[in-house]
Amino acid sequence: SCMVVSSIGIRTVAEQITDIKIIPNPTNGNINIDFSERLVEGEIMITNTLGQITGKRHFENESMINLNIEGESGVYFLKVVSGTKTTNIKIVKQ
Repeated sequence: SCMVVSSIGIRTVAEQITDIKIIPNPTNGNINIDFSERLVEGEIMITNTLGQITGKRHFENESMINLNIEGESGVYFLKVVSGTKTTNIKIVKQ
């Protein structure tokens, strides 16, 4: 006899953080992240194209953050997570 097994998963979709500006992009390494609204708490993570974390910063109650991208010239990805909201932005370091 056959037995049918099914599983039901719950999938949550994170909301996007909108209206984030990275100035300047492309950059020489120093960037300003403008959230255009004050975010209560969150984390910023910078990764290279290999997925290696090159920078990380926790923030609380901020609307503008200044960061320096460490490492060689190339493409980096900035991930911002605040509560259930998240966004990913591509940055070019010259």
